[in-house]
Amino acid sequence: AESEESVNVEYGIRYTTTDFSGELIAFESDYDNLLGRCRASDSNCQVGQEFSGGNVEVSGMEVTGQGQYGLGDTIILTSQINYTYSESKFKSSFFSQFSQWGLVNEGDELPYVPKHAGRWQVGLESDLWALDLAVKYQHGMRETPGLGDITEGLHTDNITTVDVSATWFVNEDVDVKILARNLTDDSSIVSHRPYGARPNLPRTLLAQVKYRF
Repeated sequence: AESEESVNVEYGIRYTTTDFSGELIAFESDYDNLLGRCRASDSNCQVGQEFSGGNVEVSGMEVTGQGQYGLGDTIILTSQINYTYSESKFKSSFFSQFSQWGLVNEGDELPYVPKHAGRWQVGLESDLWALDLAVKYQHGMRETPGLGDITEGLHTDNITTVDVSATWFVNEDVDVKILARNLTDDSSIVSHRPYGARPNLPRTLLAQVKYRF
């Protein structure tokens, strides 16, 4: 396959104060020759083999914001949010032996590109400790090119997960952190490749010690 070339453009606005900052960014990526590379999880191809997807356009917008608010003299309320909306389309019709593409019609959306994805985090922090709660969402993705409702073809599930963490600032050099990922133990399908439905990460407990030299 020929080499991949693309033109990527971003434009937007940014607002910043002492306790708040936010951005609104629009983006567009125009690919002249999108390449798909065979991996061990792909079928009917050799690992490393490349396939041409022709001209492709991916565009959308991203919103981010973060701020903090003092609760008394010792505790700070913090919050962060980000959201991304994406659209994609093939600009030509073709048939590919690459398992992720197959038969493509002009205007079809790309597989594995979620339309909506976002994360919101809120926390409390003092000089001795910090508590954080994060909610993440990812819209279901189509796993084959197509148009319309993704439920009409092979697709992943909508995923909402909740993470919580507690950090203890032992001293200036040592932090101890306990993190629970997917606290509600939500089970969703994140892919049907390579060998049938695969779930997301189950409820997971982690411990971390950070030492600064």
